[in-house]
Amino acid sequence: MGAAGDLAGGINFYNKLTGERSVTIADVFDKFDGLDKVDRLRYDTPEFNGFSAAVSYVDTGGFDFGAGWAGKFGEVEVEAAGYYANNSAGSTTEKGRYGGSVSAKHSSGFSLTFASAKREAKAAGTDDAKYYWGKLGYSAALNSLGATHFGVTYGKFENLAQNGDEAKEVGVGMVQDLESIGSNLWFTARRHELDRTGSTFDDVFIISTGLLLNF
Repeated sequence: MGAAGDLAGGINFYNKLTGERSVTIADVFDKFDGLDKVDRLRYDTPEFNGFSAAVSYVDTGGFDFGAGWAGKFGEVEVEAAGYYANNSAGSTTEKGRYGGSVSAKHSSGFSLTFASAKREAKAAGTDDAKYYWGKLGYSAALNSLGATHFGVTYGKFENLAQNGDEAKEVGVGMVQDLESIGSNLWFTARRHELDRTGSTFDDVFIISTGLLLNF
């Protein structure tokens, strides 16, 4: 289940008070990655006891750092990661961003994920943008095609487009692995909600499905 801004970022909310469609899903939902697709000089450490890290310098003058750990406690597999990115030299709106996530999966097939991040605003009077996101998942061998995966997600995103914005998304999804061809079938359904002072927006419901073929 991809990020809301990636899957349907260009779809507009409808403002029932003004009749306008000026706010998109991508405006108020974001996963706050690092400095993303820019030219960079990067160093990755060797992995040691499940721990690894990376640091890079980008051509806009910023830098980012990330670290992660993966291991197992009895019947539970755990992965955790965090990052900090300084983009002050290459951005007119933000000083930097930081965040992290942790996932745990039990041998029974149940899993939990939690992620959060903050984007520090550069302009005085602009609130920092932040989000909190979680997923409950379950995987099982229900047929001969491959593993079947189910997930329920919830996310809350604040101050992304302007101060006081509060956007929420609730989603459900399923992925059916097709092991014989290394591909999968997927289905998702999501509701997107936006609360903004002085505006009343209709919720946006999106249902999507597809076939991912790997070559």
